[in-house]
Amino acid sequence: MPDSLTPTTPLPPSGSTLDYAFIAKLQNVRPLVHLLKAIHFKERAQCVITAQGVKFSIEDSRSVQAHAYLQRQFFQDFRLADQLLRSTASAADSETTTPATPTASDVEIAFSVQLNVLLGCLTIFSGSASHHHGATNSPSSAAGGTMGPSAAVAGYHAPPPPANSGTYRGFTSLGWVVNRQGSELEFVLEENEVISVCKLATFEAEDMAEFNFGQNPVCDRLIIKSEVLRDALAELDPSSEKIAFGFYHHAPHFRLSTTGMGGSTEVNFAKDTDIMEAFFCTEAHSVTYRFNQVKQALNALVYSTKTSIRVNTQGFLSMQFMIPADRTDSCFVELLCSPLHSSA
Repeated sequence: MPDSLTPTTPLPPSGSTLDYAFIAKLQNVRPLVHLLKAIHFKERAQCVITAQGVKFSIEDSRSVQAHAYLQRQFFQDFRLADQLLRSTASAADSETTTPATPTASDVEIAFSVQLNVLLGCLTIFSGSASHHHGATNSPSSAAGGTMGPSAAVAGYHAPPPPANSGTYRGFTSLGWVVNRQGSELEFVLEENEVISVCKLATFEAEDMAEFNFGQNPVCDRLIIKSEVLRDALAELDPSSEKIAFGFYHHAPHFRLSTTGMGGSTEVNFAKDTDIMEAFFCTEAHSVTYRFNQVKQALNALVYSTKTSIRVNTQGFLSMQFMIPADRTDSCFVELLCSPLHSSA
């Protein structure tokens, strides 16, 4: 393996960093792949990169949204344009006048991308990203190929696995850059000393509806095991158009119910069991949503361990899924649904 394959190797080492708006490294691409698969119910996703991290978003019919968050702390390197400008300016003569640059909190990169193609790039190595619950990865749509280490873009090599990686052996590491115009993504993936380079064109970011869930007080809240909720949704009549979320002070404290061609189906949960970690409701009531929108949660439930369900006073539903990223930390996906109607 070349000596340049070290986690401290700059990305890219040749050429000016001013050509890039974003540079990042992940020692394990698996958390990012799981996040993207969790929201993959539409083909195009919005991506927003800020000083806090990276967010991918999906919207359908202006009434349901899914957001996947990968916080900055998960990256081994994370540099936005303002940091690249400052590092270049610091190397120049101190007497040279340089234009003012934006602060980190001001920088935002936004674009949209074909999600199936992006996943094809990130899972281009057979068996990469750790298959989960029988999921498979196909590189057929990826804009790149597998090649020897000498073919890395701009001489960059992805960082090697950390010492004592344990269960993370055989993972795929990732180098990620966005060009100055935000019109192209470039990925350098490395697994077992084999490197793949993928380039992916982006599209202009599109406007999304402002749900503003936090602007109204939360009236119902619970935390439940994701596996239990996944099984419950699978039991409900798939022909149903609507699903009701019921919250009650007495048992059953939480109820999911549908009415479809096969009749009525309901699944009840009591708060004093080990499947529910927390429960709160202000008054007994139920809120109805489109079942085909709530079922989009099934993707996220596959990868998550816990799910937080919240309903605000306007009936908007927030489902937050905790997805393990490594041994000690987790990342999150959120599904937001607008209500059809609410009843006491």
